[in-house]
Amino acid sequence: MEKEVKLAKKGDKVAYQNLINSISIYLYNIAISFLRNDTEAADAIGNTVLKAYLNIGKLKENKYFKTWITKILINECKQAQRKNKKIVFVDEYSKNIESREEKIAQEDKIDLINAINNLDKKTKDVIILHYYNDFKIEEIATILNIPIGTVKSRMNTGKKKLYELLKEGSEA
Repeated sequence: MEKEVKLAKKGDKVAYQNLINSISIYLYNIAISFLRNDTEAADAIGNTVLKAYLNIGKLKENKYFKTWITKILINECKQAQRKNKKIVFVDEYSKNIESREEKIAQEDKIDLINAINNLDKKTKDVIILHYYNDFKIEEIATILNIPIGTVKSRMNTGKKKLYELLKEGSEA
């Protein structure tokens, strides 16, 4: 290894690549033990390899290359950990929001279904045909064989009753 370090210090890129290849698993094990994430570990290793390459001339004792690069890697890992403390992961945040929103939405749906079930049958039929099945007022009139004015009246009555029922439910 010392021979490869000596060549790498003289600018031999192949020698440096061989050095890194010989300790790559070692570097990975250190990075993953600190960061617990493959992507972050790979980033830390990449930064380490670059910094070590740019600064290999500063290495005083060739026999301490592995120790020296390990120290650089640990510093990179600590830097990544500091950055992670400042970052709120959008995916996790979004999942939490989505699960809360889904829970609220499900509760709202249950409240709405209960309110619709409390409507009289004629009003309930009009509301369901219009809002759940997307029928137009004229189509509902044809389906139920009632005048368009009656459909409009039942829809208006149904909306008012639903509003009252849902308002009562939210106050409870």
